[in-house]
Amino acid sequence: PSPDQQELFGSVSVTVSNIFFQSSSGQVIDYLANSVQAPYQLSLHVSNYAAAESTMKVVNVDSEGSPSATLFADIRNGIIQGGSVQVFQSSGVNGEVQISHLHVNGSMFSTSFLSAQLYDGDVLDFSSRLKIGLNNTMCQSCCVQKGDRLVHLGGAVDIRVNASCHFDLSSFNSTEPAIQLNAGVTSPSLLPSSESSWFPLLVHNVPDQQEESLMLLSIDEGGYMETSTLLYLPVQLQSLAQPDVSEVEGNLLPASEWTCPFGYTFAYTFQLKTKYNPVLEEPPYFCGSPILPRIDSCSSPSYSALITCTPCPSNYISFKKGGANQNQALRRVGFSSVKQEDSALCRQSPPQLAYKGTASIQAQAGYWFPPLPAVWQYSNWSWSDVILACPSGACEPLFPLEYSDGIEVTHTSLCTPGRDMESKLCSMCLSSYSTDLISGKCFALPSSSAWPSGTLAFLVFLLVLVSAYLAFLHLKPLGPQSPWLRIMVNYFSVIGMLYSSAGGGGSIIVDGVLRILSLISSSSSSSSSTSASSDGGSSIRIVFPGAQPIDTRLMKGTLSLCVGTLLAVSMILRWLAARCR
Repeated sequence: PSPDQQELFGSVSVTVSNIFFQSSSGQVIDYLANSVQAPYQLSLHVSNYAAAESTMKVVNVDSEGSPSATLFADIRNGIIQGGSVQVFQSSGVNGEVQISHLHVNGSMFSTSFLSAQLYDGDVLDFSSRLKIGLNNTMCQSCCVQKGDRLVHLGGAVDIRVNASCHFDLSSFNSTEPAIQLNAGVTSPSLLPSSESSWFPLLVHNVPDQQEESLMLLSIDEGGYMETSTLLYLPVQLQSLAQPDVSEVEGNLLPASEWTCPFGYTFAYTFQLKTKYNPVLEEPPYFCGSPILPRIDSCSSPSYSALITCTPCPSNYISFKKGGANQNQALRRVGFSSVKQEDSALCRQSPPQLAYKGTASIQAQAGYWFPPLPAVWQYSNWSWSDVILACPSGACEPLFPLEYSDGIEVTHTSLCTPGRDMESKLCSMCLSSYSTDLISGKCFALPSSSAWPSGTLAFLVFLLVLVSAYLAFLHLKPLGPQSPWLRIMVNYFSVIGMLYSSAGGGGSIIVDGVLRILSLISSSSSSSSSTSASSDGGSSIRIVFPGAQPIDTRLMKGTLSLCVGTLLAVSMILRWLAARCR
């Protein structure tokens, strides 16, 4: 390969293709560089990187005092994995640069992903500009660290970003704008693609929770508005003594495809300004002529633009991403500004949710609520409608549910292990789980499984016990002090309580047996390991395949009702038999 640094002269044509860079391997680049004579020296750096620091600079061009240095570069077909990268950086260079089909994944930026400065003091020809085209470039899971930027342009630089480009920033931790355009005597421009649509830009996470807004776009001083940009359609050249946005309001375009993190409000502000335009001094305008003035002012419409993401206040939360789409209208703010806004709909964190950040909470055990990002899709609701107290034993998770930056933390839940968090109040077991009749907990047992031997033995035992109990009552001599009437009334009283409370049935036979089995189970598992306690702490289980928690409650009540009915029928028959004698 050629040396990393070459001394080239004049107008330079550079092709950089088939880039492969991986921070672990340090493999880099193939390139071809051709020089054309010119009287000014350029220093061209291609694939200049430090493997120890996993930093890659694809093209880095600086003009060393050369006022007419011109660069034509084509950077294409790149795969960059991890590390720190700067695809293009130039200073004091005009010309044309095309960047296409680059795929950057999991990388940080070395100062900026793309940086170009061409201030007018560096060149003699004020009409010369550096034009950058960005096509089919993807940046997935990229990180913007403190002081870094995605794009930084200064002076006579135009960038045209195709709608096929996609910037997905997994982390944004910089106080600098993601895209910053700084003016010199002339201003940089953000030009529209052929589709005249915005390119997607998404920010997912802000590691250090900031009370200040993060900036996605900052244009302190844009150029004249007679040429089209991503922000507006071209405005006919005119003089403007005072900024009045009504003069150009019909030409302004709303932002789209840009998204803030969870809990951040999106705001796009376009402010109209006036700026001295020397073109208006020339024919046919003659703004400065005392003899043939055709217009009153030598100022033309200019602008500034700012796109911000503003977090919710402290102790307020939101699980909505503020973002821009073309259906949002630009509303006037005063005489000189318009604004496009998408609120995050912040709400004060309730006591049932431990506040940990703008979109970070931890739920208290004993409560259930639907997925919070889905809740934020609606507007008219209150916390009392959303957060509900669970039945006893339903919402006792090992690790209470957490959201971190709007994303549900894995292995956390609202429900007792084995229960489905998507079911209301954790009332259902997970798929392929069934409910234990003793503890009411869910265990892994698909509905297609054979009935466990313990369950069959319990049913046989229960049938024998109930039969023996009824036979005993039937054969026992009936005396004047027989308590059968009191027993029957007690049964029906307990059955009535079953339907008015959340507890199980009160049958002396069924619930008594279950209570004894539960006590035996608890005592036998008190010395068990942690793994045994995590699945319910029960060594004796009576599980019916496919049974849900509500089924076991109804089953207890049904058994109690059956026993009570059999007892009542038996006592009535005995009473009738005694009357017939």
